[in-house]
Amino acid sequence: MDQRNSPRIVPLDQLTAVDESLSGAKAYNCARLKQAGCRVPDGLVVLSTATAGDLTTISEHRWFDGLPDGELFAVRSSGIGEDIGQSFAGIHQTILNVRRVDVGEAVAACQASAHTIQALEYRRAKGLSTDSIQIAVLVQRMIQPLASGVAFTANPLTGSEDELVINASWGVGEALVSGQVDPDEFVVRKRDLELIWSRGGEKASDGSFASGHNRRHAYERNRMDARQSCRSAARSHVAAGTFCLRRSAESRRTPIHG
Repeated sequence: MDQRNSPRIVPLDQLTAVDESLSGAKAYNCARLKQAGCRVPDGLVVLSTATAGDLTTISEHRWFDGLPDGELFAVRSSGIGEDIGQSFAGIHQTILNVRRVDVGEAVAACQASAHTIQALEYRRAKGLSTDSIQIAVLVQRMIQPLASGVAFTANPLTGSEDELVINASWGVGEALVSGQVDPDEFVVRKRDLELIWSRGGEKASDGSFASGHNRRHAYERNRMDARQSCRSAARSHVAAGTFCLRRSAESRRTPIHG
């Protein structure tokens, strides 16, 4: 078998509905969004059936051939059953700024994170089985954003489906989703994109979770006129999110690629 094109390592553009049970919700939904036309960084999905041999040769996969030299990658766990009734945010491993030569090792670390004491105790606390744990891994091209965030399509505190809630901070989103920073928060009314409420979070003063010192200060400068910039950010998030949600809804009526 050509290890440069293992059937257990699948590019996002080629993932199909058949792969859903082996790719985990995170990787599968990234594939759905990318195939629907959303701006999702390209990547590979290492299915839960991947072998040790697949990891040894993953850096030779043909997908890497079209990328620039020196490209860095985000290696992200995608647990089977994750984000379907249960969230494993901050439990499974994510490794950022990974070199191509180190991707196999990073994938193995993500796989192993499903069996740590923390992960096992979390599963027991949620009443989930620890007898047979499966995990896939998503390898994506690394981006270096000015800011990143998480958007909730319903208000998680009130349950209102008329509101969009955005949590954002400077740099990449890993510190935000793992609870290491207090993010800026925006609550937006969906029907007219009106900013209902906002607050600036108390983030790390040394910028230790930012992609870089200059990015942190650029982000803060852009937030000086609080209401105007928050409304602009919220409108941008809503516009992008609405487009992706609509395209994703359309794709649900038609099987993804293949």
